Amino acid sequence: MIAGVRRSAGWVIVMLVALLTAHARAASDPERDVLIRWLADYVVAKPNISTNRLIWEPEFNRLLDNAVPNPIPLYLGMTPNREVETLRYHLGTVLGGPPNPVRVTEERYITASACRPHSCPEKGLVWVDTATSQLVVVVRHFLYQDQRRSLDSGDLMIATKDRADFHDLPSAFFQELKSWLDAEKNSIPRYDIQPAYVRFAGNRNTIVDVTDMYRRVVQQ
Repeated sequence: MIAGVRRSAGWVIVMLVALLTAHARAASDPERDVLIRWLADYVVAKPNISTNRLIWEPEFNRLLDNAVPNPIPLYLGMTPNREVETLRYHLGTVLGGPPNPVRVTEERYITASACRPHSCPEKGLVWVDTATSQLVVVVRHFLYQDQRRSLDSGDLMIATKDRADFHDLPSAFFQELKSWLDAEKNSIPRYDIQPAYVRFAGNRNTIVDVTDMYRRVVQQ
């Protein structure tokens, strides 16, 4: 009897912690929740739209402004004169060219992707979980900071404000990332779609090399 009471009390504590965490998340970022509800309604109202249509919407750009971390200015080979820019700038660049259709899976996850105008090996992806208001972005690039050579296989920059560590990203995101990379193989036949390096920018506002962890999680 006592053991049963203890188990029940434990479950109550777990539920209270979950509720308090959810409340804190909503209270700290109400704009994000509003914008993701807008996105969910928009995609339902306009089925079969492409990413090009989406990136012209002010609300979508506000969502990216809200949810994309900008740890340090970066040079990723997309600016003249080797200028450094924010990660948000680079994401906008790789979403501005030939688009893919916006994907909705499990009536919950929304994925928008495209590539850089006139340079389709450079690509971008935005993944949104409408149930939890989480957002993760990916930028595929070929130069990084002071590196002087082009990386034939490209690099990935994965970023989110919702997690501190790469291994805490949702499994549904990793599944979508793998599907996206597999689908993109035909668009860049001269390149290896699997990245040479993978870096992660989380809510600690730093960039971490997660190449080995990525290979264990995504390339297994």
